[in-house]
Amino acid sequence: MARVNEDVIRGAWLLALVLTAACTSPTAPRPALPTPVPVVPTKPPQSALALPTPQPTAVEESPLATVLDEAFDAPSLDWPIDAASPVWLANGALHMNARTPSQFVAFGIPGGDRFRDVVVTAQFRKEGGPAGGGFGIIVGDSGAGARDGTTQTGQYIVAEVGDQGTFGVWQRMDDHWVDVLPWTELTSARRGEEPNELSVRAIGARLVVSVNNQEAISLDQPTHDGSLGLFAGGDFNQVAVTHLRIQAPRPTLAVPQVGVGSATAPTTGASAAAPATRGPLDPNWLEHARNLIRTYDKHHGTVLDGALQRTRIVLARRTGAWAAFVPSLNTITLDPILQLERPEAVATVLGHEAVHASDTYLYGGSRSNVSCYSYEISAFHLQAVMWQEFFGPSGMSNAETDLELELNDIARSATTDAGRLISAIQYRYQDQCDGLPA
Repeated sequence: MARVNEDVIRGAWLLALVLTAACTSPTAPRPALPTPVPVVPTKPPQSALALPTPQPTAVEESPLATVLDEAFDAPSLDWPIDAASPVWLANGALHMNARTPSQFVAFGIPGGDRFRDVVVTAQFRKEGGPAGGGFGIIVGDSGAGARDGTTQTGQYIVAEVGDQGTFGVWQRMDDHWVDVLPWTELTSARRGEEPNELSVRAIGARLVVSVNNQEAISLDQPTHDGSLGLFAGGDFNQVAVTHLRIQAPRPTLAVPQVGVGSATAPTTGASAAAPATRGPLDPNWLEHARNLIRTYDKHHGTVLDGALQRTRIVLARRTGAWAAFVPSLNTITLDPILQLERPEAVATVLGHEAVHASDTYLYGGSRSNVSCYSYEISAFHLQAVMWQEFFGPSGMSNAETDLELELNDIARSATTDAGRLISAIQYRYQDQCDGLPA
């Protein structure tokens, strides 16, 4: 494991000491230091809350939660708008144009959210170009490089519907295609410029493709944990996408056995009550959490809700995190499972990301490795303080879910070992922070 240079350690320790000193003031908004447990040694998303990923069980039977329901006349994501590019938003549709001969268009859905189990459905129509083109959905995109509409390399699966009543499935292997199912005639696929609906269900080792609500094929085709995208192929083929929906199974959580102060990765063992057992989904779940944050702001003089008012909040699953602030999109993503968590847990997660949003708005975000680590310390610090305010210094006595247990562990460790905080953040965020200038 790479070590952080002495300036980083010195800067992080200095901030830790400053925050610790603030604990002595009864009016200080941040009276305690959190101590996260370094778990799952993988690179987290930008500014992600480093919590263990909920592990789904019985995925095939789990109900689907809608992660994205995009009507392009009122888009929620940051799609391109330059009509000179291969993909652009205009007139209530997302347009794709394979205007470069012998090149396809593969475009990643903004945000780069990664999924292992997912259902993607798109409604589209051909709007120009010679016969022989097609539109597809990309799943399991685990390749390097941007899926920007021009890049021709990658590693992903694409299911495609052609404009001549056909469909097929292919695997992109860096710079070449591998046939999973070559072009095949399909009676449910509409020809020419008639609208079609394509749905790709990639759950477990099963890939199911449906066209216009009729199953076309079901394959044993495991997909990688990867991001999603849209595809257009055929020279000069022009496609308009009018609706996009992403759904993912709502998992049942398994409780990790986490010892207080332990720096080892948790193991999944005895199950406890999952959030889904608490009753039907409350449509005001997010507003309840926001109200708790507003109350926290009044008590502590913080401006978390002000930062949230300037930030778009969307539901999107991100591997390795309950939530993430994406500066480039001015967006906080929340895992859909948070809809079933207690308002206090949602508020604590949201407060962590609000710190990142506030730091970005006030200071321009992380521009050095010292500021990167410092911002993470600040976010974890507030997270621990907020949880302790809700449930006391020891956290929630009847914690049930993975999230509650993890927040408890951080809160209980917050006042015992500031050095462990530095080590944990160094461990968790070295890939994110060490690449920045000193």
